[in-house]
Amino acid sequence: MFCAFQEPACILRLYGQGQTILPDSPAWNSLYPLFPHKILKNMNYQVVNQLNETQICELVELYKNEFWSQNRTYQGVVKMLVASDIIIGLVNEEEQLIGFCRVLSDFVYRAVLYDVIVKPSYRKRGFGAKLLNEVVNHPQLKEVENIALFCLPEMIPFYQRWGFTDVVKLELMYRYQ
Repeated sequence: MFCAFQEPACILRLYGQGQTILPDSPAWNSLYPLFPHKILKNMNYQVVNQLNETQICELVELYKNEFWSQNRTYQGVVKMLVASDIIIGLVNEEEQLIGFCRVLSDFVYRAVLYDVIVKPSYRKRGFGAKLLNEVVNHPQLKEVENIALFCLPEMIPFYQRWGFTDVVKLELMYRYQ
């Protein structure tokens, strides 16, 4: 058995088994870690800085899959997007949202990165890295003194690749409404 990518590049043909594997199929999850550079390199996607109505609905659906955002509503997400300083979305060839993050900033001293999220069927294929590259190389953030983010402990090594560090031990405090 051997694998070959077929046009469009997000289709994987398994020779010797007569199978075609599509990104949303269960078999894809076991195969794409073997070829992440090939998949991202050949996959057509676009970076956008605003979302259309359909993409906002898709973002709400993505949020429903995460413990930290499962209670977000369409109306709340629309309001959140309007108040965000920078929006970075990744969309596929069909203009479906496959990745998203947003930034709040004063554009001088501080910026906070929020909501780094990739559609489950597109994870472990380099799209999270693409989002982070877009953030750290964003022209409006190049001169910002400090970019912060919140993440789970298991995600620290991922963010460290872009120079994020957890050496400052601060207590996070919340005021709930």
